[in-house]
Amino acid sequence: AQGHIGWARALATDEQARMRRQHVLSMPSQLGDLASCFALATELLATAKEHADSITTPLDEQELSALRLVYGEGGEGKGIGTLARRAKSAITDLENYQKRRARRVLRDQLDRPLVDLIGLYRDVLVVQTNASVDLINDEMHPQLRQLATSSTPEDTLRRIDVITTARNQLTNDTAPALALESLMVGLKAPRSA
Repeated sequence: AQGHIGWARALATDEQARMRRQHVLSMPSQLGDLASCFALATELLATAKEHADSITTPLDEQELSALRLVYGEGGEGKGIGTLARRAKSAITDLENYQKRRARRVLRDQLDRPLVDLIGLYRDVLVVQTNASVDLINDEMHPQLRQLATSSTPEDTLRRIDVITTARNQLTNDTAPALALESLMVGLKAPRSA
């Protein structure tokens, strides 16, 4: 979990989280051509959106319901028109806040696999340079060796840079699909590309 307590807890207790992580770590070996790059980028984004929605949708519904209740939705009587106008404004403000939160949660859900990929390529670099440090993904030693022998340390550093660039793009509100497509193409591309 690379020092992240919440992620460590999820990996220890949630089989789905472990499976998602293993799938992300297998992606570099699936990057055969441009079509596979775009397909994997689309899949990664869809999975992140699904997970982000599972976090935000219940919150959104609960907040909207509570706000409508506060403003007396369905009420009758004098002054209800003024209250309805205020409610409409408050609902618009809430929806804008919820959209910002949804983007933030999606970015967080995309960042986790990117951190995992950086850890993977860090391990590849450790294997390539015979460094005497522990591997983050020691259970993947055969895959790490395969990735290490099929590229150079320079290629590995370039791939880590590609992942870091994608993380920065997502932080700076680049469209997630474009950032992930660029990421996957960059991970696939040989050094000379």
